[in-house]
Amino acid sequence: MANLGNTTKIKTKRESLIKRMGSCFINYSYYFLPHPELFSPHLHTSSIRSVRTISMTSPAAPLRILVPAGCRSPHKHPIPVHHVERRPKRRSLACTSCQRKKVKCSGPPPCEACAATNSECFFEPLTDKRRRLTRKAVEKDMESYRDVSMYLISILRSGKEDDVNNLVKEVQKASSLDSALADLQSLISGEKS
Repeated sequence: MANLGNTTKIKTKRESLIKRMGSCFINYSYYFLPHPELFSPHLHTSSIRSVRTISMTSPAAPLRILVPAGCRSPHKHPIPVHHVERRPKRRSLACTSCQRKKVKCSGPPPCEACAATNSECFFEPLTDKRRRLTRKAVEKDMESYRDVSMYLISILRSGKEDDVNNLVKEVQKASSLDSALADLQSLISGEKS
């Protein structure tokens, strides 16, 4: 009979929690787990089945209510987020003078080392791998935009109403400008093949 009393208490706690939490609460039995001290160290509890078995076989154990992280009580205050100070941006490449001397370069021209020695502070952009990769990506995008522009101009210059109307329909059915551009790019790449 003591088991029936515990079950009623658990049910009442669960119902009151559901009322407080509203629709955020997910009603799974494995959210009600026995207290961790009741688990023996040799017992493997990684699967949900073993946790359910333990919670069903030890009715006298006090149950902990586990709530999903996104559904906290509204009366609790949010945890303050500490702002992390970011380091100032450093150049990914040292100036030629600092490279020759093998010293740390402080950044934008004139760097501190060049200013101290009154030497010329010059950054060579072609030797920087990160900038080179970025430049190649930008060049690829520019080439793609150029292809789209040339395609649009060629259709408009041809003056064929069917081609112009098909182009207008293609652009209008796109959900955004970016998707219209992507559709045109795929259309152009299909014609090139």
